[in-house]
Amino acid sequence: MWVLLRERVDRRERRKGRFTFFFLLFLVMLALYSFLHSAFFTVKGIVVQGNSYFTREEILSFADLSMGRNIFTMDTKASGAALASQPRIAHATIRKQYPDKLLVDVSERTPVAILSYGGSFLELDKSAYVLGVLGDNQPVELPLITGQSPSYVRTGAKLEQPQIADATAICGALGEDLGHQIAEVSVEDPKNIILLTLSRVEVWWGPADQLNEKAAVLSTLTGELADKAGRLLDLRAPKSPVLR
Repeated sequence: MWVLLRERVDRRERRKGRFTFFFLLFLVMLALYSFLHSAFFTVKGIVVQGNSYFTREEILSFADLSMGRNIFTMDTKASGAALASQPRIAHATIRKQYPDKLLVDVSERTPVAILSYGGSFLELDKSAYVLGVLGDNQPVELPLITGQSPSYVRTGAKLEQPQIADATAICGALGEDLGHQIAEVSVEDPKNIILLTLSRVEVWWGPADQLNEKAAVLSTLTGELADKAGRLLDLRAPKSPVLR
């Protein structure tokens, strides 16, 4: 009898111990849940960097980010993907800085040339991505690509025509200041791409190679070309340029 009584007491003690353990575990989990969802982890600051075309408010709107939300409930991968889906954004990363901050880092695509298509002007970046349509009131300040026209265009997609890709690569190598000195880039002959400066000097670029070398030579000669309208600058051999 004493053995049976002892076994009953032991079972009761074990049940009581298990109940106590799980009850304490529940309290710990409840406390942890309450802490993680407390104001301590409410987003109080969002830093946006790398943007110039889009405003901070536009970036936050695209990414569906706002302050006052719990940092653990925010899907930064989805927000980054939403940003990257914008044609003018090449890359976007969003990092959580615990306990209450977000860092949004974007890399924007920069237009380097324009292309006439369907009665409008398309803005292209150096990799021939279509960034959008130039507004009616926006001045045409970038080189116009001529001699090739795409059969299909989609904003945010890359144009696959090699000649157009060559032209945008050249414009990208020129840089912003020098690019604004070029009125037109003709790719009718891919073996001798021709640039026309605003001062009406024809530049024989040759094929789309030695981009940096040719751009550097053109940059050093830009001042001399200001009053050389109708002349021709041969850059096909950048180490020995010829002005005719």
